[in-house]
Amino acid sequence: QADDDTKKAYCTRELDEAEDQKKELETEISDLGKVTEEGEDKVAALAEELAALSKGMRDLDKDVAEATEQRKSEHADFVENLAANNAAKELLGIAKNRLNKFYNPTQYDPGVGPEMANEQERIARNFGVTLAQEPEGASSPSRQAPALVQVRQHAQEAEPKRKESQGVLAMIDELVGVLDKEIQEMKVDDAKMQQAYETTTEDAAEKRATDAKTLAEKEAVKADMEAK
Repeated sequence: QADDDTKKAYCTRELDEAEDQKKELETEISDLGKVTEEGEDKVAALAEELAALSKGMRDLDKDVAEATEQRKSEHADFVENLAANNAAKELLGIAKNRLNKFYNPTQYDPGVGPEMANEQERIARNFGVTLAQEPEGASSPSRQAPALVQVRQHAQEAEPKRKESQGVLAMIDELVGVLDKEIQEMKVDDAKMQQAYETTTEDAAEKRATDAKTLAEKEAVKADMEAK
């Protein structure tokens, strides 16, 4: 009987130990499952971050490309308008010189040959301006009719001052002043837009470099996690 009791106690202990080991194994398996799930969640989260970074870089490249095209268009408009205003100033100078022949002979520049005269007429036609021709046979300022100058551009802007001016020459000077002011403002605006564009592209390049580095690091982490 004593031997039976001893064997029974031994079996009971063995069963208890086996049960404990089973529970420990189940706990370890459960923990491993949790670790696996956590790892999968981390991989999925990294994949989302990588996708967001890639999209952000593509969007950034698109924004820079659009900003570049816009800047090219703005500068092209600036160059075109600057050339037009400078040509208008030249035309006004031509008109003033012709008027000086009648109003201020001492300031008249007679050194305009046929080629320059033709160029003046070409510029005038481009800007919708008519330069009056001198009457044939005119020999002195007292017998010549004043030159008529029709300036379409900037006429409305200069009209209030024109009424207060003492003559056509004063009006031309005012128009030249308006053009000079516009040219200066155009140059300032173009310089500001260029500076803003350069700042934008520099910031974009810096951000892209940072994002590219982060992308490479996260891709390496993701690959390492997937390999485990």
